[in-house]
Amino acid sequence: MKSTVHPVLFTVALLFVSACSVNQSKDSIDTPRKHSDYSLIAENLVNVLGSIESINRIDTTFQMIEPSTPIGRAVLKAVQDQGYGVQIVSGDLGDNFLRYKAELSQTESGLLEIYSLSAGNHEVHRQYTIIDGKTTPTSPVTVKTDSVISGELDDSLFGVLLERSVSSVIEINSSATEVLVYAEKNKDIRDLNAPLRNVRRIEASNFESVFEQYDDLVRKNLTFANDSLVLGSKNKNILVKLAKEVNPETDIVSVIGCSHGRTSFDNGNQLLAEGRAQRVTESLMFAGLDPELIFDEACWDSEYFDEQAPRRGVMVTHKRLRNRG
Repeated sequence: MKSTVHPVLFTVALLFVSACSVNQSKDSIDTPRKHSDYSLIAENLVNVLGSIESINRIDTTFQMIEPSTPIGRAVLKAVQDQGYGVQIVSGDLGDNFLRYKAELSQTESGLLEIYSLSAGNHEVHRQYTIIDGKTTPTSPVTVKTDSVISGELDDSLFGVLLERSVSSVIEINSSATEVLVYAEKNKDIRDLNAPLRNVRRIEASNFESVFEQYDDLVRKNLTFANDSLVLGSKNKNILVKLAKEVNPETDIVSVIGCSHGRTSFDNGNQLLAEGRAQRVTESLMFAGLDPELIFDEACWDSEYFDEQAPRRGVMVTHKRLRNRG
């Protein structure tokens, strides 16, 4: 899978996963609703971070700017409580520097959030919301690491019974700078560090050189609700069926998230397009598809371009290596 694997600094982020996400200042996070329990979320994610063997609690000291927000203070307390050293600094000092930011997602189902922790080549992120007054995970934990994960996920601290699909871990290997894609006897190589561009602007796929070796077998246009990243059961069923049809020896899947025209949020089209592509990619992975077979990107614009792409959906194309015999 292309750019889902990125070396990143240690980040706590309320990103978008099940709805449109909007950049917020730290003050705008204080919405007129009960906050999630930041201490529970920080403890949960730091627990998962601690399962990565190369981040040893005894030997690891993280650097962090003095936190000025509730989530920052919760993260600082969680890493200290779990045995990590913490050094307060004035700026980024490298792989062990801790950074956090917050964004909110607003949907027809209410406010949804996703928080992330990362350090160097290690990243942990997960979606949460408030259900019946309780902070509750609503997605699996995604872990990107070039190390080994040990131990089991423990969600008992939330005091609720979670579905098996939610109380689980999706692991992505972030150690390689290249991903190999099957193509006859010689495999094409794509650079994961290359930035992806807006498909609408370049009027082509970022992976055109790869796709020209493949024929399209099936294309599905998955529709999302307006200003939403909620995938929905119908779309999930389509992706599960598609994943079962993919031959890992000859096939790949193109995922293009789309949003164009009017939206209720600042920079909403880009956030929606990229977020929708991410939701589809995660669902395909959860259905058992190797992330290296998924090529995800996005197209967005403030003007409508209905002739080229759905306004609020994702184009998913199952491709098969062309027979050159």
